[in-house]
Amino acid sequence: MAKHSDEVAKGAKEAAEQAGKKVGKEFSKEASEQLSKHGDDVADAVKAVDKTTDTAKDVARSDDVISKNIQASELTMTETVKNHANDVIKRGKYIGDKARPFVDNAGTDLIIQEIIDGGIPVKDKYLPNGWRWEVEGSFNGRSNGIWELVVDLDTNQIVHFNFTNR
Repeated sequence: MAKHSDEVAKGAKEAAEQAGKKVGKEFSKEASEQLSKHGDDVADAVKAVDKTTDTAKDVARSDDVISKNIQASELTMTETVKNHANDVIKRGKYIGDKARPFVDNAGTDLIIQEIIDGGIPVKDKYLPNGWRWEVEGSFNGRSNGIWELVVDLDTNQIVHFNFTNR
């Protein structure tokens, strides 16, 4: 009976080994199929990550070049931006005051240069060679918010200049 038990154990061991090999082969086959099926997706994802990283590096390099090469005194404003100098606050505590007195005064170039020097520009989503700055700051010491500036480098013009409370 002991001999018979040994043979049964040996047979069970061999069956387990064969089953393990079969499962291993099937798993390898399944893994290979999945890899071949989705390998292009994985490769595309890796390429997309690389491209995003390269774009981020380009923007960072562009930021250095753009911010260092733009002088507020060399920029002009579009008529739309200039016309906002006449906007008047229509309600609230400061009713009747100019809404954007910073657009056309002796300190305008200084404010614009501070925005350029103090922030990191990002590509504007509408202008092919437009760059946008959003810089935290204050206005007339009475409110904190964001200075917004968009410059079109093709025309060397300021196309948007505003302060928003946030």
